[in-house]
Amino acid sequence: MSEHPIQALARELGTAPSALPPLDTLSAEELQLLTTAMRMTRQRQQTHLRDALNAALKHVPALLRGPVRKVLFP
Repeated sequence: MSEHPIQALARELGTAPSALPPLDTLSAEELQLLTTAMRMTRQRQQTHLRDALNAALKHVPALLRGPVRKVLFP
């Protein structure tokens, strides 16, 4: 049995379905579209953050990049 669209959206947002009552008025297709948009946006955000981190670390001498990464992101 597949997951109800409001539950999928709540999982994507990291919240309980009960926290999304205004979205109950959306159709299943609209909820799926919103969930997909949220997932894609989160993936793009993570890609941009990773690229920004790598760009920032280029300003750190090569020998120190590994230790700096370990300190910043244990």
